[in-house]
Amino acid sequence: MGRIRVLLVDESNDFVDGLSAWLTGQEGMGIVWMAHRRDEAIAAADRLAPDLIVLDARTPPSGGFDAARRLRERHPAAVIVITSIHVSAAARWAAVEAGADYFMEKSAVATDIDDIVRRIRGRHDKRENEERRQS
Repeated sequence: MGRIRVLLVDESNDFVDGLSAWLTGQEGMGIVWMAHRRDEAIAAADRLAPDLIVLDARTPPSGGFDAARRLRERHPAAVIVITSIHVSAAARWAAVEAGADYFMEKSAVATDIDDIVRRIRGRHDKRENEERRQS
C-alpha cells in the first residue's frame, strides 16, 4: 500500500507538531510538508500532490476557506479538512462552499480523522488493485 501524503497548514506550531506526531505514528502515513500560510500551502501542494490537506479556518492571510477554495481548484483529488476551535453551522456551510470535504473541531481531529484516513487507504488499495489487473 502506498503512503498517504499529508499537508498540514496551521499558524499554531503546537497544533501542527501534535497532529504531525500523531499522524506519523500511524502506519502508512507521511507528512510531506507543514505550512503556516495559504501561499506556502498552495506551493507545497503544487510540488508534492498530497492526498490529505488539513488546514486551519484562520489560515493567513485570507482564511482557510479561501485557501480551501484555491486548493480544491488545483488539486481536486485531495481530501481537504478544515479545522477550527469554533464550530458553528455557518462555518460548516462555509467549508462546504469552499470545497472542503470535512470541517471539524480541532479538539476532535485526532479521533475523527481516523475514519478519513481509512477512506483514503481504501481508495489507494482500490487504485493499486486496478493497476495490478491492468499490468
